[in-house]
Amino acid sequence: MTPIDTNIDDHRQIHKSILSSDLTIPVLIAALQFIVQVAFHGNYGYFRDELYYIACSDRLAFGYVDAPPLSAVILAFSRSILGDSLQAIRFLPSLAGVGVVLLTALMCRQLGGGRFAQGLAALSVAAAHVLLGHGRYFSMNAFDILFWALAGYIVIKILTGGSPRLWIAFGIVVGFGLLNKYSIGFLCIGLVGGLLLTSQRK
Repeated sequence: MTPIDTNIDDHRQIHKSILSSDLTIPVLIAALQFIVQVAFHGNYGYFRDELYYIACSDRLAFGYVDAPPLSAVILAFSRSILGDSLQAIRFLPSLAGVGVVLLTALMCRQLGGGRFAQGLAALSVAAAHVLLGHGRYFSMNAFDILFWALAGYIVIKILTGGSPRLWIAFGIVVGFGLLNKYSIGFLCIGLVGGLLLTSQRK
């Protein structure tokens, strides 16, 4: 076999492994959600909350009257690279939505769900109107859901046999989540209660 034939064979194997992956359908669903959101980003003007976040990103601080600092830092970073257009400002919230869809599929797989279950879980999240709307404009909410999903995935990994060291990763995710929006604290309260009431409290 020549080096060219070997190279072609390697590419075929990679392509086959991608197509046979359980995450193929969730990835396609997440990509479709992203494309649909991006297609409509420029059709409406700035949402009033976006003007507030833009003002905050012009005046970075350790916190604001009604919000922690992370979302303003994210927007300042985004504006410095992508600019101030509607497409630019709304790009990262849509990308966060992609992350939520994929994390949902990963959670489903971690709990034993097969290809169909993972695709259905991803579709359910992508079709949820509230979640779909969070990628429509910039706010802390899009990143809040992403932090919740990532924290949930880490907990599921731990409870299904993962290393206890993953609690460190959970703490880091929750820490950033609290810097974005305080509501992730409710996840921690519920998790503590749930662990205490089950055998997982050990």
